[in-house]
Amino acid sequence: MRSLLVVNLLLFASLLGGCQVAGFLECNSRECLLEAQQNNPTRTLAFWESQLQLPIALRYGRIPDRLLEYLRIDNKLNGFPSAVAAFDNAKVRTILGNAVASLPPKVRVLVKNKLVGVYVVKNLGTSGYTESILNLQGEPVAGVIVLDASLFDQPGNTWASWRDSTAFIPNSRFGIKTTIAASGENDIEAAVQFLLIHELGHVYSIGTNVHPDWYRDLAEIELSDYPFSSLSWEIEEYSKQYRSLFDDRFWQREKLGFYQKARLPAKQIAQTLEQLGSTNFVSIYAATRPEEDFAETFAIYVHTELMGKPYKVEALTDGMPTTVVTPCFRTTCARKFELIESIMNQ
Repeated sequence: MRSLLVVNLLLFASLLGGCQVAGFLECNSRECLLEAQQNNPTRTLAFWESQLQLPIALRYGRIPDRLLEYLRIDNKLNGFPSAVAAFDNAKVRTILGNAVASLPPKVRVLVKNKLVGVYVVKNLGTSGYTESILNLQGEPVAGVIVLDASLFDQPGNTWASWRDSTAFIPNSRFGIKTTIAASGENDIEAAVQFLLIHELGHVYSIGTNVHPDWYRDLAEIELSDYPFSSLSWEIEEYSKQYRSLFDDRFWQREKLGFYQKARLPAKQIAQTLEQLGSTNFVSIYAATRPEEDFAETFAIYVHTELMGKPYKVEALTDGMPTTVVTPCFRTTCARKFELIESIMNQ
C-alpha cells in the first residue's frame, strides 16, 4: 500500500463548501481536489453494499468509474505524473481469479465482511493500494484493493526482487534477490498472490487495534492500545511522528523509501539486511510504517506458514550472495508470530 496523503477531509469540506465541483478535472487548486475527493462516494459503505453480497471469489472485475476518479485525484494530490487508467482483460481476470480462489480458508474468513473488491489499473504509481471504506458514522469498516497492471507482467521472484531493490539507488555491482516462489512455481500468479495477501492484511487491519488508522492524528494516539504496533514503534513527543524502537541500531530505516523514493546507495544493501536482523521487522518493507509492518508480517506468515512457500532475501555483490534474511518467526519476531497466529485462529 502506498503512503496516502493524510488530511482531514471533513474539515476541508466544511471550510470549502462553496467550491462547487462538477468533476475533478475542472479543479485547478489543491483545495478543490480535496473537496472532490471528499465528495467521491467510493469511500462510503453504501456504494459497495451490492459487492459485499457476492462470494469473495467474485469481487473483482473492471474498476468502477467513480473509484477510478478517486485514484486520479489521489495521484494528483500525491504528485504522481501519470493519470490512472482502467485495465481489464481475460488474462488478468484469470490470474486474479486463481489468486483469490487459492487463498487459505482462514484468510478468506478474516476478510469476507471487509473486502469490497479487487481491481487492476495502469499507472497506479505503486504495485498495490488499499483504501478504507467508511460507514455512516465515518468509521473505517472495510477496504478496497487496487493493483497495478505491471504486476501481471513479472514472475514472482522477479517482482519481489524488483520491489525490494526500489529502496536502493542502483549500482551494477550490488543487488538484492528476493525469493517468494520455488522454481517450478515462479510465475505471474506467485507475484499477484503475494501482493494480494499483503493488501488483504491492510484490509483486515481496518477497524481493528493492530495498528492506528493511517488517517488519524498521531497526537491523539496512545500506542499501548495497539499490541502489534507497540512491539516495534513509538511516537516521538516533539515531532509527533513514528520512529522504530530500533533506530539506534538500524539507522538505515529512516532512509527507506520504495518505488520512486530510493535514498540508500545499493552498496548498503548487505548492511541494511544485517541491521534488519537486530530488529523484529520481518522485512525491510515492514520497517517503513506500522501499517506496512503488520501487512508484511501478515503476508509472510500466510505465505510461509499457511501455504508452505519460500521467503528469502539475499544481498548480492557481483552476483554472489553475501547476506541472507529468512523469516524471523522463531527468533526475533516470535511475539509477532504469536499475535498473527491468534488472529488466524480467532
